[in-house]
Amino acid sequence: MVSKNRFESLHTHTLTSDGTFSHLDVLNMCPRYNIGIVAFTDHDILPDKKILQILEQNRDHQTKWIIGCEFTSALPKELDKNEQKSLHILGLFLDPHNKNLIDYSDNLLASRVYWIKERIKHLKTLGFDVNYKDCRRNNGGVIGKPHLVKALMLKEKNRKIIDLWVKKLAQESKNNPVIKK
Repeated sequence: MVSKNRFESLHTHTLTSDGTFSHLDVLNMCPRYNIGIVAFTDHDILPDKKILQILEQNRDHQTKWIIGCEFTSALPKELDKNEQKSLHILGLFLDPHNKNLIDYSDNLLASRVYWIKERIKHLKTLGFDVNYKDCRRNNGGVIGKPHLVKALMLKEKNRKIIDLWVKKLAQESKNNPVIKK
């Protein structure tokens, strides 16, 4: 029996970014966990027309849904002199047809592709066997760190290199407080 006191999940990722389930799967799971409102807030992307159609077909679902997005942004220069860190801004009740938001999302997605490709180049210099195609495998739209990690873990060679690095850092941390931390 579902309690009258229902919860809200206002930050939910799907297969479109780094979540595990589709929008419809999430929506259908919500009643089991007593969630009355769910906000779909994938990284840097709004739901496409196909997903929006599925959601609209479920407008009368017992769990109400909201369209949102978790946008990646740089920290202000005053706070981050090296311009290396980012923050995430959660937007709710967004218009998924807004051209400016769609264009902004496209730019963010292109930046993510560039970032992943640069990391792949660096990892290859360390001996890892990883490629962009493996990162894109089973990915719905947005690419990020979880996809890179999954691609690395596909190959035994990479797992062995990771084990060696973990052992090396554990040894070095005995004499280096920075590494230990």
